[in-house]
Amino acid sequence: MGSHFSTAAVLKSIRDGKATTWTELDNAFGSDQHQRYSIRKVVGDLESVGLILFKDGKFEVSDQWTRIQGLLGISLTSLDESARPGLLSVQPLFGIPDTRAIADVFVLMSFDPDFKPIYATHISRVVKNLGQPLGVRMISSLHTP
Repeated sequence: MGSHFSTAAVLKSIRDGKATTWTELDNAFGSDQHQRYSIRKVVGDLESVGLILFKDGKFEVSDQWTRIQGLLGISLTSLDESARPGLLSVQPLFGIPDTRAIADVFVLMSFDPDFKPIYATHISRVVKNLGQPLGVRMISSLHTP
């Protein structure tokens, strides 16, 4: 098989003009008998619901697809990527990371309470005494489960 095969991948290939004929679709997604059947089934389904048209010997997305995509805010790229085998979608336990926070000093140490005095009396004090506006944060104090 050629590249990753999903309904979204086929629709995206047609939309992007990468595979608009049967030959191009076969080359893009595989050409053995089973794959050809699957491609033709997907294309037939897309055509029957009015998302693609066959015009002048080529497939193209319909205005209906464009309206649906705009109305629902669907990204074919995201939809295709979410159908890839082995994809793991996660939700961060502590929320989306704050990308504005820049680490000036990075220290990796245990969260064991016995080590907190080392952080409080040495690490944070040394960083503060550097005389520059460096950010000092202890991750365990920012995000506690």
